[in-house]
This record gives sequence, structure tokens and C-alpha cells, in this order.
Amino acid sequence: MMVGATMFGAVILVGSEDREGALVHAAASVENNAAKAPARQEFNPNPQPIRQVQQSDEAIEVDGWAEDTDLIDDTSGFDPTPESFDPAEGDEYYLEDEF
Repeated sequence: MMVGATMFGAVILVGSEDREGALVHAAASVENNAAKAPARQEFNPNPQPIRQVQQSDEAIEVDGWAEDTDLIDDTSGFDPTPESFDPAEGDEYYLEDEF
């Protein structure tokens, strides 16, 4: 039974001597669409930029390595500590499955 189903599927996809299969029709359709598509331009590995790039005359001076204190974040900004929770003030605590 399985062999028969496999053979039937292969005949439908590939085809037989008398009839072309679905894969042959799909390949012909792709070739036909490719022939109708406009020709692509030739590949240019070094295209000219659309706008000219301005070169800077400034020279960057390197003073050396950064100090360790310059690399440490001072942690100013958003405080991730949660606000205090007090049920006496009407604060409610919900578990994840109670939403």
C-alpha cells in the first residue's frame, strides 16, 4: 500500500512518458517568468557613491589608554528599586495567575 502511494506521488510530481508532472510545469513557469523579467544591469563591484563624501582635515590624537575610573558607569538615572508595598495603604498584590 505504501509503495503504491509513493509511486503515485512520484508520477504526479515527476510525470510519466506520456504526461509531464507538476515539477516540470513549475520549472517551465519559472523559466518563462525569468525570460520576461527585464535584464539586470551588469554587476559593478565598486559603484560610485550617490553623494560625495567630505574628508575631514582634522587629525585625531590618541592620548593613550583610558583610566579605569573613566570606564565605570556612575549609575545616575533610572532607579530600578521598586516602590514600597504597604497593604494598609490599599496596595494590592496579585499573583501571576490572578490577572
